[in-house]
Amino acid sequence: MFRRAGALVIATLLASPVLACVTPPASLTLHHTDLIANSEVIVLARVTGEANGATYDTLDVFQGPPLYERPLARFETVENLRGNTPRTFSLSGGSLASVDYDVNGDFDRHREAVFWDKKMTRQWNDVDCRMYPEFQVGRTYLLFIDQPHWRAYEEIRGDDDLWLAAVRHVLADPTLWSGLSLGLKDWLSLSRGVFVGRIESCEGPTLTVDEVLFGAFSSTWRYSTADDAEYWRDDSCTVGQQYLVIATRDEPEILPHYSATALPVHDGLLDFGPAFRESDVDVQAFRIQKLDAVRALFDSGSQQTSTPRDD
Repeated sequence: MFRRAGALVIATLLASPVLACVTPPASLTLHHTDLIANSEVIVLARVTGEANGATYDTLDVFQGPPLYERPLARFETVENLRGNTPRTFSLSGGSLASVDYDVNGDFDRHREAVFWDKKMTRQWNDVDCRMYPEFQVGRTYLLFIDQPHWRAYEEIRGDDDLWLAAVRHVLADPTLWSGLSLGLKDWLSLSRGVFVGRIESCEGPTLTVDEVLFGAFSSTWRYSTADDAEYWRDDSCTVGQQYLVIATRDEPEILPHYSATALPVHDGLLDFGPAFRESDVDVQAFRIQKLDAVRALFDSGSQQTSTPRDD
């Protein structure tokens, strides 16, 4: 109990997207299609320097002074995707970063599963449940001007960025369930790696790595650094139970849910339903899959086939 309480305190201090605020307002975590639908101004803009004050406010959504007094970022409009912005502007809630470092950056042009499947974003709400986004000079961002949101300030480093493409798709066709639609293999390939293993010990728990479908793993893999299976999301930890593990981080995080998804294998079958529901990608595949069929996707020369999702 004391270890878990300590972990929660540490996670709060590190501004975890879940625990930085006891219950973040629902508006900050809406599905991206709702974010797009609710936004009146969406702009691709580059930070060119420091601004003396806000010249383009954010529809009064930022109330009260920010927690940290920092210079505001001055933006130059690159492209208006919806609405219109001045050629240059600054926002009442957008400050310059105090250090030239961003742990997540652009998520490899938003090709990382942790962005799509785990709701990990570049900016999260602060301890007062409000957004105080920071920006770096010389970087380009996709801004949802009037909608504070975890995904409203993502960095864009190229025209082939998947987040930028997803937003464009939804703007072109608002009836889409998601701006990103992928077959099963391409969706799995957004992760750091996938392997098949069995629970060797309930410390963590720890799994053997029996078969790597892609990626690089050691002979054993731990879900968490805990001495027991308190963070394990399955109903129970059963030594010998087989799993397909989809790794979204190289190492377990304080909250290991963000590091991996583990799907139990029963009679050679996998239920991808929980993972599909958690993902913001429209995965074009049946939720129930044979493990052998998933293996075949990664065999040399195998072809990806798309089938409709049935849940």
